[in-house]
Amino acid sequence: MGRVSHSVVDFMLNNPRFHGSLQALGGLGEMGIGGDVTLATYGAGTPFGWPIMAHGLDQCITGLSTAFTGRPRDTLTSQLLQKAGLSDEAANFVDSGLSIGGFLGGGYLIQCARVATIAAFSCNVISYN
Repeated sequence: MGRVSHSVVDFMLNNPRFHGSLQALGGLGEMGIGGDVTLATYGAGTPFGWPIMAHGLDQCITGLSTAFTGRPRDTLTSQLLQKAGLSDEAANFVDSGLSIGGFLGGGYLIQCARVATIAAFSCNVISYN
């Protein structure tokens, strides 16, 4: 039983197709966050939402390519950072940081938009004594 579970873990950790599918799924989520930032803020968050969505699309396309071909690839963002002078590891680290920042920052903007909407549509209660 232990050998079977060990081989499954090895498969997941060492298989580029598995990594690519997870990258595509994360990119899809990032695209959703970017779109929701644009829509939840009624267009006010568009300068933040579109770049988040574009970065998510980059992650999704690269992940799908890796999942289908079985060969790991760098994202377009990582390739641009490498051309700007960063090492492979540093460019991939910054690229991953942008994904995390996009998720967290986008979620924060969505929550701020919801709180502002709730406050704007509050009802005044009239008390009759």
